[in-house]
Order: sequence, then C-alpha cells, then structure tokens
Amino acid sequence: MLQTRVLSAIIGGPILLYLIYKGSGFIFFLTAVLVLLALNEIFAMSLELGVKAWRISGYVAGLLFCFGAYREPSRFLPFLIILWLIYCLTRFVWEFPRSNLQDLSFNFLAACYVSLLFSHLILLRELNQGIYLTFLAIALTWATDTGAYFVGRAIGRNKLAPLVSPNKTIEGAIGGLIFAVGVSLAVGYMFPNNSLSPVSLILLGLAVGITGQLGDLVESAIKRIAGVKDSGKLIPGHGGVLDRFDSILFTVPTVYYLFLGLIIS
Repeated sequence: MLQTRVLSAIIGGPILLYLIYKGSGFIFFLTAVLVLLALNEIFAMSLELGVKAWRISGYVAGLLFCFGAYREPSRFLPFLIILWLIYCLTRFVWEFPRSNLQDLSFNFLAACYVSLLFSHLILLRELNQGIYLTFLAIALTWATDTGAYFVGRAIGRNKLAPLVSPNKTIEGAIGGLIFAVGVSLAVGYMFPNNSLSPVSLILLGLAVGITGQLGDLVESAIKRIAGVKDSGKLIPGHGGVLDRFDSILFTVPTVYYLFLGLIIS
C-alpha cells in the first residue's frame, strides 16, 4: 500500500505542482476539477448518510464559488454564500415535506465544505508571492501527514480519536506538529526577501500542523458515519480526492488568512 501511495504521489504530484506554478487560469481549472470530483464523492455518500443529494445545484454552486474566488473574491464570495443559503432554504420549503432538515443541512454544508474551502487554493495563489505561499502550504501539509504517519507507526500508543480514526495516535499528532514546524523553519528561510521571522514560521507550522490533522479527522468522521473506508477510488493507494486533499482543505485557508493579516499585513 505504501509503494502504491508513493507511486501515485510521484505521478500526480508534479502535475499538481505544475498547474499551481502556472497560476491564473490553470489554478482555476485545477480547483474546479477538484471541486467537482470531491462533490461527486460526498454526494455519493448521501445514500449511506440517509439524505437526498441536490447534485446539479451543488455542482453549479461549487463552480460559482471557484469563479467568485478567481474573479473578485471580496465582492462575489460573500454574495455567493448568501445566495447558496437562500437557494437551499427556498428548495427546502418548496419540496417540503419531501425534503427535510437533514437534506438542507447536508447540501448546504457539502458545497461549503468542499467548494468554499477548495476555492482558497485560488485565493492563496493569487496573493502577492502566492506561488511561494501555495507551495509552502502544500509542503507543510505533506510534512504533517508524513510526520504523523511515521511517528505514529513507530511509537504511537495512545489513541487520538478512537471513535473517528482508530489508527491515529497522540504521539503521531505530536510528530506531525514537530515535522510541520521543522519544515516551516527550513523552507521559510527560502521565502523571498526573508520576510518571515522564526516566530512567524513556528506559528505557521503549528497552525498548519493542527488544522491539517483536524481536516483529516473531519473527513474520517464523515466516512465513519457513511460507513465507507474511502471517499472514492480515483487515486490508487489514496482513495478519492477527499482522501488525498482533506488536510489541504483546512491548511490552505489557514495559510491564506495568516498571511493576509496575522503574519504579513
């Protein structure tokens, strides 16, 4: 399984990094594809979750979130979130009692969870020095996953969240944080103009290390409720898009908002 995961990363990683490097329309295309694939996976779980998926409107909302992030996020994204909420509430009333509160909650949150969080990949890449920030976010996320995996396998004893993800341990979580901070300090000094202080880099590593593992646990909880092992089978050794990008869904917005106001004002 580890060999398959590594092979998939060797093949898919350069493609992902190339599209991020190219930026502009390429990052929009990448994000839109990931959003549609991830939405398809979460909608496929709707039967196991006992809810009705509003697929077409969900796909449209997902693409609109991406478009809003690509064009004028400060104007479009808040408007699109409100518009999506109004649509979901209106559909809930229109289809009552065929649609219930579970359907309403699932569909509204599915688009926000997948599309709104993924759209921050566009927002981060479009920032000043966004190419470095995006690569840094991905590097720290991979460092967190790697550290948690290997430290957990080596010395993990105490369960972190046994009802959600039985294989994750407290020791592994701490290892993920240490790896994230270490890579943040190592890679951060290569940042243009050396504008990040050691304190900022440590803060960044800790923030990504925590939110990355939280994103992993959130997706694990969804799969646990749905009774599935993987969100999909698209990526050999990894599962689906959500399985591979569950942490990035949380870490990219974290890096975006840290650099937007907390680290670099």
